[in-house]
Amino acid sequence: MSRCIWVALAALMIAGCAGNQAFLEGRRLIESGDVEQGLARVQEAAKLEPGNQEYRAYYFRQRDLAVQRYLALAENARGENSFDRS
Repeated sequence: MSRCIWVALAALMIAGCAGNQAFLEGRRLIESGDVEQGLARVQEAAKLEPGNQEYRAYYFRQRDLAVQRYLALAENARGENSFDRS
């Protein structure tokens, strides 16, 4: 029985490390300008650790900021009649 407990604890620790690694990598990507890839990694971290409110809050905040940036770019392009700009 105690072996099962140790195996379960080890699995939780490994999952926690994987979540933290994904979160740190995602933050680094976002801060370096690769927002879409970074958001994907932070979302992965939040899925690996669904109880971690820091990951979820960071993901939603950065996602909302990205949407605002894209909307501002679209509005500027519309104002300049540059509809073919990517």
